Amino acid sequence: MAPKRKRDESTGPARQSYTSQYKLEVVGYAKEHGNRAAGRQYSVAESSVRDWRKAEATLQTLPPRKRARRGQTAKWPILEENLASWIRAQRDDGRAVSTVAIRLKSRQMAVDMQLNDFKGGPSWIFKFMKRQNLSVRARTTVGQKLPDDWEQKTMNFREFVEKEIRTNQILLDDVVNMDEVPMTFDIAPTRSVAPTGVKAVAVTAIGHKRNNFTVVLACTGNGAKLKTMIIFKRVTMPREKLSNGVVVCVNRKGWMN
Repeated sequence: MAPKRKRDESTGPARQSYTSQYKLEVVGYAKEHGNRAAGRQYSVAESSVRDWRKAEATLQTLPPRKRARRGQTAKWPILEENLASWIRAQRDDGRAVSTVAIRLKSRQMAVDMQLNDFKGGPSWIFKFMKRQNLSVRARTTVGQKLPDDWEQKTMNFREFVEKEIRTNQILLDDVVNMDEVPMTFDIAPTRSVAPTGVKAVAVTAIGHKRNNFTVVLACTGNGAKLKTMIIFKRVTMPREKLSNGVVVCVNRKGWMN
């Protein structure tokens, strides 16, 4: 198959790409007549012929029409091998691994290996993951199903509230919408880097699932936000100095009563 020419307007001359089948044909000719003769016969650089002969075993494993292996060759193979081993060890222990954590770990390894030209940027991390058959996996959740007549119920509630405000002449400052959200000190990450194709992506918790607290959020009818309230599940107030921007309370059950 003839080479495919690609015009690069910035450099002028046309660039060429070759299929693995074409490269193997050149390699076969070079074995019989030499690299220089193969270069003249097929109009390719002699250096390319030498590189193709060195990569003959790899070329034989590629599809015949495959033209390139961009992003498949690692520039720092030892670093990537050690990094992949570290990721597997983290996942075996059930720990979540993010792309940011991988980049930080790779830079630390590069410093230890004295790889001054290693950057570990966003482009590299996703090429590395592709080479190692890794991907970012997400945990799936199912939301609560709303009743069929939720729109009518919402309208009825709004009409009821508006009627009460008019009847009792309640100021908007005195109308408060609030909700309490249960929180836990042990929040498992929802995403982790894991081998592509695995069905289960388990994440190990730190063992404080039962240690929880409640966050109360509220705003008034005129749009003013009230201070955030935090309710800890305990009897005595914590001794630590807390932010003045929140209201801290304690309760045996850990929620508002």
